Amino acid sequence: MSVLVITDPTAPNQPDHALCTTITAAKQLGPVTLLLAGSEINEMASRCELINGVDSVLFLQDEQLEKTGAEQLVSIILSLKQRYRHILAPATTFGKDLLPRLAAKLGVDMLSDVVQILDSERFVRPLFAGNVYQTIQHQHTPTLLTIRPTAFSPALMGEQPAERHTISKPKKWPRHSNHIALTQPNTDRPDLGSAEIVVAGGAGVNTEQGWQQLGELADKLGAALGATRSAVDAGFAPNTWQIGQTGRIIAPRLYIAVGISGAIQHLAGIKDAGTIVAINKDPKAPICSIADYTLSGMMEQIIPEWIRV
Repeated sequence: MSVLVITDPTAPNQPDHALCTTITAAKQLGPVTLLLAGSEINEMASRCELINGVDSVLFLQDEQLEKTGAEQLVSIILSLKQRYRHILAPATTFGKDLLPRLAAKLGVDMLSDVVQILDSERFVRPLFAGNVYQTIQHQHTPTLLTIRPTAFSPALMGEQPAERHTISKPKKWPRHSNHIALTQPNTDRPDLGSAEIVVAGGAGVNTEQGWQQLGELADKLGAALGATRSAVDAGFAPNTWQIGQTGRIIAPRLYIAVGISGAIQHLAGIKDAGTIVAINKDPKAPICSIADYTLSGMMEQIIPEWIRV
């Protein structure tokens, strides 16, 4: 029995990192079918068909799906005649909105933030900010999973396209809510969730000039910019930059933490980072205990030197 993976039709770059890692996880469970529904998605579908591991693509293009939301996607999934043993989505805002709705409609449980698949019934997920890992056996059908993007390597692009099957739209679209607008960040920097290098600031970066310097460093390194919750709450960074338990979970090759103390909620978002560099005036800050390299000093002196190199 094949595995259904749901694609976010509003993601700016398709196939994105979260989708490709979800496909890697899905391949461990069986043949992968990708569901793609939206308006003007032909080009997106052509790219998704080339992902290694995708056996078929269910395609639905309709003008009424211009503002596709979780309600519409749930109705499409429920209208499919084929039964799927597993239904997966990335553990992003999209997946966290979609799968709980679907689980309620189907009357089954769902498992969130899965980081390891042991077999078709046993899955591992983190608890308590990643300090404990829980193994769950789920025997009901279907099994609904959101996949943590940092826990699996992304599926690569191939050359042979998967089969595309056009499906029929439901007879009636649910309209319990209205989509008003979708705003994408206007930036040339890499996406925070898939960036190889991330420069992040915390409460210690408490001036506009300090954040401007972090931006200059990020641009010099070709890095994404991130922030702690305290920096976001203080208004120095947008919430799309927030890293941690209540923000983005990331796994960059290089993570540069500037003025970040290292609260447990923030550390939960960078557990899978490769090399961690901490710049902090307090060498005893919690972030320094997990960092591979620590530079003790004032960022106002260290960051300009890095930019000039």
